[in-house]
Amino acid sequence: MKKILCALSIFFTTCAQFEALEIVSISPSNGEYGVASDAAVRIEFSADVNRETLERNFSLKADGNPVAGTHAWESNRAYRFVPHRRFANGARCVMELPRSIEDARGNSMEKDVISEFYVGSDLVSPRVISSSPPCAEGGIIGVSVDISTIEILFSEPMDTAATSSAFSITPDVAGYIVWHDDATRLVYRLVAKLEAGRQYRATVSSSAKDASGNPLEKSFTLVFIAGEDFTHPDVRGGFESGTIPPPYFDDAAINRGVSRFSSISVEFSEAMNTSSVESAFSLKPATEGRFSWSAGNAVLTFIPHKAFSMDTVYTLSVASYAKDAAGLALRNGYTVLFRTDAADSLPIYVSRIEGSFDAELEPFTELYGGGAPPWPLLITMGEYQAPPRAFNPHDYTMKVYFSNAAGPVGIDLYSLVESLLIELLDGEGSPCITDIVLTDDGTAAFITFDGLINIRNPETPAPALYRFTIAGGISGVNDAHGNTMRQSFVCEFKDSN
Repeated sequence: MKKILCALSIFFTTCAQFEALEIVSISPSNGEYGVASDAAVRIEFSADVNRETLERNFSLKADGNPVAGTHAWESNRAYRFVPHRRFANGARCVMELPRSIEDARGNSMEKDVISEFYVGSDLVSPRVISSSPPCAEGGIIGVSVDISTIEILFSEPMDTAATSSAFSITPDVAGYIVWHDDATRLVYRLVAKLEAGRQYRATVSSSAKDASGNPLEKSFTLVFIAGEDFTHPDVRGGFESGTIPPPYFDDAAINRGVSRFSSISVEFSEAMNTSSVESAFSLKPATEGRFSWSAGNAVLTFIPHKAFSMDTVYTLSVASYAKDAAGLALRNGYTVLFRTDAADSLPIYVSRIEGSFDAELEPFTELYGGGAPPWPLLITMGEYQAPPRAFNPHDYTMKVYFSNAAGPVGIDLYSLVESLLIELLDGEGSPCITDIVLTDDGTAAFITFDGLINIRNPETPAPALYRFTIAGGISGVNDAHGNTMRQSFVCEFKDSN
């Protein structure tokens, strides 16, 4: 009987050593919501724990990602796991303890333990309620190019920094974000106009978050097209002001016969943005002037401050970045050439010179018939007569004719008077101009010289050489329209038999 009692005592002692390790409490508890983001996990066991087995096998994941932290012990039976970082709001945290964890006597747990908890009290993802412009499947058209804001309304207050970073607009339009209505309304204030006919996409990605840290339910994209007019404007043509097109200037040739005193117009297919067209307009050679608009801003007229240059080819251009009233750019740029060679815009020249030693009684004979003057021009001063005489033997009259490419042209007498010069190059004498008279139509001038050497005078048998100049250029002789000679007319003459 004594042997039986001894055996039973050994049996019960051995069974007591194999009692399973149990968890007395877990915090946060299984299924708990509203856990603080800085919470630590605390586990209390029924017996002293083999710390190495617990620290090696403990597992905590937040939304499937391992959580790093520090192992801390309040006692041999109370364990704490302190995460290195705060949990994200709404995170689902799962803690796993395998049955292989042992107490100090080597007893393990009966089964694996899994416990989960949820961080934060707000676990509902925010969503977009409305927008301005409104959102529609496939996008909308007709949004004004002058809108000042794009607005997006959320279902709850948002994390403004995260949501602002999640906002984008393509193509890019300069602007900035402000928040209204307790951080539920994102407002993008535009500081530039939209481009007519262009499609825009305003997007808030799923990285946007509410104030509790919950991500946006799904990304949001607003698609819209700016403007209602999607037809790009064209240049119908350029023309000389004062005419009624068509026809317009030929853009494949130099358009001739334009008056230098005209203005130049360009007609467009529709009303234009005046400032953009004026910026895109150019003339070469450069010409200063002002702009005038007509026909409901469909016709631009360039009015030069002073007349165009005579007989000059100009290049008129309107660059393709000129825009219509809706903001659409020209379909193509426009370039045309015109020449200011109308009859009132041509340079003048000396076309012929005749001479006579007695303008009242003797016929005029041709001295110069165009082209380069011969050297020297040979004149005849007439028979020398001592006083009293029928004519002054030292006078000579030249009749100078003026023309342009279109024919004879009347000149301005005052400009002619200021443009004449007679010089002695070789010999004796004191030449001067004593009289200048225009013909009735102003196309020729009688110019009388005095003080010339008449070789028929026995006292001055050697001829003198003279230079006669009619000044050209901007300060020289000009016609009634202000046209001048391109260069001075110069000839040298002397008396001959």
